[in-house]
Amino acid sequence: MDKDKVRIVILVVWPFLYLFPLSSGLISMGNDFDAIYFSYKKYIFEFFDNNYIPLWNPVEGSGYSLIYNPFASFFYLPSWINFILLKIKGTFSLHDYLLYTISGLSIFNIGLYYWLKRFSLNLNQTFFSVLIISCGLLTTGFLKFPNAVHSFAWFPLIMLGIDNALNKKIKNSFILIFFGFTFLLTAGYPYFVIYSVFLFAFYIFFSYFYAVSFENYERGIKFFLKFIIIISLPFFLGLIVSSPWLLGVKEILDLTVDRNIINHEFSIQHKFNLEHVIASWIYPVASNTAGRYSLGILTTVLITSYLLTFLSYKQKNKKELYLFSTSIIFFIFVSIMAASGDSVIFNFMWNKIGFIQQLRTWPRINILLIPFICLILTLSINHLIRTNFLKNNLTFKFNNLLFFTLIFSVILIGQLYFYFNDIQSSYWEIWQKKRFEFAGELLGFPFKNILNLFNGEIHIIFLLLISLIAIYIIKFNESFLKNKFLLLFFLFFTSIELFTISNLQWSLYKWKTVNTEEKINIKSDFSKAINKSRISSYVYGNEFFRSKAFQINNFESWGNDNHNKIIRKYIQINNDLKPSISEESLKNFNYFFGMDKINKRIFLTKNINYGEIDDFVNDSLNFNSNILNYKDSLNNYYGNNISINLELKEDGWISFIDNYDPFWVAYVNGKKTQITKLFGAYKSVKVFKGINKIKFIYEPFNFKILYNFIY
Repeated sequence: MDKDKVRIVILVVWPFLYLFPLSSGLISMGNDFDAIYFSYKKYIFEFFDNNYIPLWNPVEGSGYSLIYNPFASFFYLPSWINFILLKIKGTFSLHDYLLYTISGLSIFNIGLYYWLKRFSLNLNQTFFSVLIISCGLLTTGFLKFPNAVHSFAWFPLIMLGIDNALNKKIKNSFILIFFGFTFLLTAGYPYFVIYSVFLFAFYIFFSYFYAVSFENYERGIKFFLKFIIIISLPFFLGLIVSSPWLLGVKEILDLTVDRNIINHEFSIQHKFNLEHVIASWIYPVASNTAGRYSLGILTTVLITSYLLTFLSYKQKNKKELYLFSTSIIFFIFVSIMAASGDSVIFNFMWNKIGFIQQLRTWPRINILLIPFICLILTLSINHLIRTNFLKNNLTFKFNNLLFFTLIFSVILIGQLYFYFNDIQSSYWEIWQKKRFEFAGELLGFPFKNILNLFNGEIHIIFLLLISLIAIYIIKFNESFLKNKFLLLFFLFFTSIELFTISNLQWSLYKWKTVNTEEKINIKSDFSKAINKSRISSYVYGNEFFRSKAFQINNFESWGNDNHNKIIRKYIQINNDLKPSISEESLKNFNYFFGMDKINKRIFLTKNINYGEIDDFVNDSLNFNSNILNYKDSLNNYYGNNISINLELKEDGWISFIDNYDPFWVAYVNGKKTQITKLFGAYKSVKVFKGINKIKFIYEPFNFKILYNFIY
């Protein structure tokens, strides 16, 4: 096996080795991984395994689209490897899903390595730079969001596809861009889809000017237009293939809590300002974890020394100057966007560009920087080696020992500033610190004492340790620079510094949902659940695999907006009862949502034009005498459709207390009829005296609805 193939194998395996506590199952992944992302995938795959295609999820918040739920990433093809795994082993567990998520880092590593090869850099240095980058706190921090990892995983491969178009590798270019972009669009993380617009717009020009300036390609508008046409086709086809799903997602999110608002204060809730930028490089606990790209103190020292001395390098060439300057320009632009409300430019762009106005958590845009930081890191390593630790080939002479001592001193001053002023990110204080404290209590001495150092002290310790080693090498052992183990030294110290944080930052001691490795019969569980009362307990996601019940509550900033407005009149998000609710209103509320022993889901009334549940329930109780015969298919209901047969003495309305969205259609006696929204949220249709055969059917592939949405 040649060296390049060995490198590829290592790049694939490295994330699993580096994240051994997670990949081996010693610890579990927390935050949204279990409660939200996994729950949807398991729900889908278990139904598929029972020969049923679930399109609508009735167990979540009184009903929500499953096929157009971005968390579910229904059409992300690589995720269906998990279904194949389920068919082979009979189960699909949380640990299976975690390994699949980590594999996204392997895809990212491969793409990053092949993309960097375009610039004719030293392959060993490139290889080790990619390994170091995959240890970073930003890439590993996104493991809590599987959809995010499997979105940014395709960035470098799409960039490589853009490069191939210039190199006249048209077929390769088409495959990389089409599949990479399609996977990005369908991976189910809208933030990165929007952010990628900035990345690819920049990179198209970056790649073109690099090609015509340093790869002897034809200059002029004709060549540029040809290049644009070549790359536009796979981008356009990827968009066309994905657009039915994307339009459906947009339609559903417009009905969802906090996803359909344009509010500047909402958009700038999270910021990554200059303090966070500096802390990300030298003192990670003070940096916003949503965007910190911390890569260890050694990486900071390497890149800092390169940035300060590159322009004085005697043999610098225009190609490296181009890579150096354009990377810095892109870094500045992304940092401005990550600063959100603290940036005048961001505020200006927010007011002018409509498609960014519904986004928040802008620090996450820093993921776009990772390929360029990797490029700069590779150049930094090469620069350190070629100048013999900054001793040779520089236009001005200086004492390199003094120079590095100065860099270490400035970093130390910055670290001590953060430390003694007790500056820490709120994310660290609220979400991550307690994980280290718990691990310390669990493991005891001496691990508790070591883990306590990750409150900030560990980075100061590593700085002092690395500075001592660097001073020793410079003063007494310069031959070490020529040693083949130098790159291993870089990787070793970086991975040791970041290893514990990468693995613990969002981890749990054990999974929130238990026994996911056991085989289940979801249809049987579903049928039992529908014959039980609904519940309104505090939820963290799709709770079906924990509660085995139908839920009317939603987690924060999620669920049908109109439904949430109704239930929030009665209960808070934590299921606490509002103090102003009377006993009679509470009784009617429970009856309306099927949370009492009667477990009612379908109502017949004379009218539906009511403002309060109490009035609707009274009408229903009075109308019951008009029902001669009634039968429904709830016992065979799994979400996509329901049939109801009834005979009435007079006209009325039938209401199914399950949320409406535009893809629901209804038929009465074989004729399509209009669905009217009860309280703006639930499905109602007009029924008539005599026999009525009613069907509610979820039709998410109704292209007429999608067409109407566009126009």
